[in-house]
Amino acid sequence: MQPECRCGRRTIAAFLVDPAAAPPCDPGQAAYRVVRPGELHLTSALYRAQRTW
Repeated sequence: MQPECRCGRRTIAAFLVDPAAAPPCDPGQAAYRVVRPGELHLTSALYRAQRTW
């Protein structure tokens, strides 16, 4: 499991230890960088490469 994906697990474990404690990480924060429209330009090169196999 990726270290970025453990926020939920850590939050639940911390809640079970002390329900009044603040969460150890921000569960609303994305685990990975969010790609916005226009930031990623897809091409057909990968599709063409797969078709040649």
